[in-house]
Amino acid sequence: MNNDKLSFMALSIRNFMSYGNATTSISLQRQGATLIEGRNMDDTAEGVGANGVGKSTIINAIIYACYGKPLSDINLDKCVNIVNGKNCVVGIQFKKGKDTYEITRYRKVKSGAEGTFITIFKNGSDKDLAKGTIPESNRFIEEQIIGMSYDLFKQIVIFDADSTSFFKEKAATQRTMVEDLFQLSLLSEKAALLKDANKDVSGDIKIQENTIEHLERAVDDHQDQLESAKNR
Repeated sequence: MNNDKLSFMALSIRNFMSYGNATTSISLQRQGATLIEGRNMDDTAEGVGANGVGKSTIINAIIYACYGKPLSDINLDKCVNIVNGKNCVVGIQFKKGKDTYEITRYRKVKSGAEGTFITIFKNGSDKDLAKGTIPESNRFIEEQIIGMSYDLFKQIVIFDADSTSFFKEKAATQRTMVEDLFQLSLLSEKAALLKDANKDVSGDIKIQENTIEHLERAVDDHQDQLESAKNR
């Protein structure tokens, strides 16, 4: 796992959830806290404090660009803007350590399976680092670039109020998060390997014990036959 500093730079959204066909670009390099205020001039007199205008979509777009799935457990095709129904493009730019990455996810940009794909570029190079399939690319991003699981990212980076809190997660999930956070997963992997090796050694010992027991019985049989021959 790479523990270099992760710094988001920019986000671009097009036809993702409530965002329409015009590309919306958002800078993520502001210092300090940023207040995002929703304005919907169609529903309220001043447009202030409106819901459903895309505030939460920004958070969903960030995690979707990184991991290929939003915060909520919905069908990915439903992430595409319901009005336009195609040409969904979400891109994220960030720095990890000294390297700069640009990940862009395309969904329904043309008909068929070829219309959904991902591109990964590093340090401005035109070499696409995306793997053969989207799941393979997702694993590559999570393990080799971001170095943080989707669940851990939700808990300590996004920190969405609607997500299940750490203390309400199952014990196995909590353990996995703690291992990821403190990079203890390697110890667990080593422990699993040692456990498997111990099973192999235990199996070999059992086989040898059975062989010795068989040979001891054979020796006793020969001793009995020898004593019987002497007596005759």
